[in-house]
Amino acid sequence: MVLSGQYSYDLDKAALDKGIDTALLPLKVKGKRLSDNFPAPKIAGGITTIGDAVIVLDRLGNIYSYRPDRENVAKLTFPALPNNINNYSLSGAHVDTNTFRAYNIKYLERAKLLAVSHEYFDNQYNKTRLAVSVIGFDADLMRPIGAWRTIFLSDVESAGSNTESGAKLASDGSDKLYLTIGDYGEHVPASPKIQTLPLEKSLKLASALRRLEYSAWP
Repeated sequence: MVLSGQYSYDLDKAALDKGIDTALLPLKVKGKRLSDNFPAPKIAGGITTIGDAVIVLDRLGNIYSYRPDRENVAKLTFPALPNNINNYSLSGAHVDTNTFRAYNIKYLERAKLLAVSHEYFDNQYNKTRLAVSVIGFDADLMRPIGAWRTIFLSDVESAGSNTESGAKLASDGSDKLYLTIGDYGEHVPASPKIQTLPLEKSLKLASALRRLEYSAWP
């Protein structure tokens, strides 16, 4: 599948640095635009931090890092996100800023994992699902360890991939990862929208719409 049309590179560099006066001290804000450095799919994606490093996820699953001491943005070498995007496109579905995206990224320091929430195309049902995948990560060398493992798949999305997925990730610093789930435009009655994803021994998820239980670790 050709996704080249999703990428853009800006020849005119953006001046994003600015100063902000506050009641305490003036602040200096530095900005970096990915498309000033690489062809990148604009809009959406996610961001997290590891120490003073900023980790950026674009909507097609590419991952970048920025470290203030190096003053540059680096595109990190990762295995492809396990989302079946090629098959999704071949099914005739459209990829754009509102559909079939990587949503959010979170670093789990205790587990030494990067977690990503993203859309997943189910070949059997020809439908999309919300997924969470994790990969080992060496925060000192800024490189992945091993392969992606998908630890959560939602029910198939009857209305298809859209902007009402939720998919926000959070962690309380323990072995648990939290995931918000939207209604994908189905406008179901109010129900619990936060799923808890323990990252040891088992994965137990429950909501008014679904209940799943399986081993998260081999």
